[in-house]
Parts: sequence; C-alpha cells; structure tokens
Amino acid sequence: MKVIFLDVDGVLNTTSTTEMFEEYTFIEDEKVQLLKQLVTRTGAEIVLSSSWRYGWWVKQKVNPTPSDLSSIRLFDALEKKLSEYGLELLDHTDETSTRGQEIAWWLESWDGEPIESFVILDDMHLSYLLPHTSHVVSTSLSKGLTQSLVERAVSMLKDSSRKIK
Repeated sequence: MKVIFLDVDGVLNTTSTTEMFEEYTFIEDEKVQLLKQLVTRTGAEIVLSSSWRYGWWVKQKVNPTPSDLSSIRLFDALEKKLSEYGLELLDHTDETSTRGQEIAWWLESWDGEPIESFVILDDMHLSYLLPHTSHVVSTSLSKGLTQSLVERAVSMLKDSSRKIK
C-alpha cells in the first residue's frame, strides 16, 4: 500500500484562497483535483496528518463543546469535498508530538496491508517532520499543491527503492 500523509493548510489551500467554510479558510477545487490526480496515478491511500483531523476525534466525545462542534463541521465539510472527487480518508495520525513523530508512530502501529512507500504533503518546516524528511514533498502556504509537486510525489511513491515494510 502507498500512503499520502496529508496536511491541509498550505497544501489544499493557500494565502490567496477565497473559499470559506464558516470562519475558516476552506480548500480549493483545483488543489483537490491535483490530489485526486496523485491518488489516481499511484493508488495511494490518504492519511490525514493535518490539524483538521481534530474534528474526526471529537466526534466521539459525549459532550462536545461549541468549538468541538465547529471542528466537527469543518472536518465533515472536508470529507464531503474530498468525496465529491471520489477521495476518502483511510485514517488519521494521532496528536502526540511533532508531526514527524506522529507519522512515525502511525507507521509503526499500522497493522493493515504492508506499506510500500509514503509521501508527506506538508508546508511545515522540515525540522517538524523528522525523522521522515526524505519523504516530504514541501509545499508553500503561498502556492500549495502544484502540478510539479504532484509529479515529484508520484515519482517518490513509485520508487521501489523507497519501500519501508
């Protein structure tokens, strides 16, 4: 199995994004189309590593707070938008440490289909993505996901020398 660890802000939206969901900057259709292209070309599964995953967690709370409800609505809107393009989320990382450590923990604890390769789509500084910086496709908050970054991610996911399990 191939995996895409997906951040949202700076990947599916940018500083110039005008799409809004309630008070939040939402995601751009153009960026979702690029993600769809990446998934279609590689067969990769998507694991949400973004802070947008919070809504996924708080859905299980017995007495959600008003901010929890807002996070749930945002997460639900993300899932709905992705589903409009035939995309779905396999899982999410847990909030434990730095994003890189969270991804490392997810990879170690995954007990499903063996993982062949993975990429991390993120605009975070590489120091927050250790120990997996060689798997990062760095986006920027000003441009987000681009066609050239999709090409780089496709190449990384198809590279048989990058197999991890």
